[in-house]
Amino acid sequence: MTGSKKMLVAFNVENSGNVSSDFLIPVFNDSDEIVLIGTCSGKVISYGLVILTGQEVTENDLFAKLIDSGRKIISVDNTLLLLSSFIEEVKNMKIGNVVKVGMDNDGVLTLSLVSSSPSGFNQ
Repeated sequence: MTGSKKMLVAFNVENSGNVSSDFLIPVFNDSDEIVLIGTCSGKVISYGLVILTGQEVTENDLFAKLIDSGRKIISVDNTLLLLSSFIEEVKNMKIGNVVKVGMDNDGVLTLSLVSSSPSGFNQ
């Protein structure tokens, strides 16, 4: 089981000084693209901010949040694999980084660094 004390929260481009409490989880949208959704809002979010949480978060914790949100899970195994890859990618980022989610040529989740800090963010 993979775990990390780092996690992503929603990053608001218009108000970069405010840190959100809406944790982000990757899911596949209707076009089979990976997107980030907020666990509280349920909205698709373009950018995430890497933060340090008070406790370790595992793929099972994120899976439980998906279930609680009412989101339909087509494949438990594929979803857990996606969440595990997500946690590994977040572990490689530094706290304060602004990132976006994507896929490589093999369809594997990737996080791309957009800015090394919220104050340095430019669209």
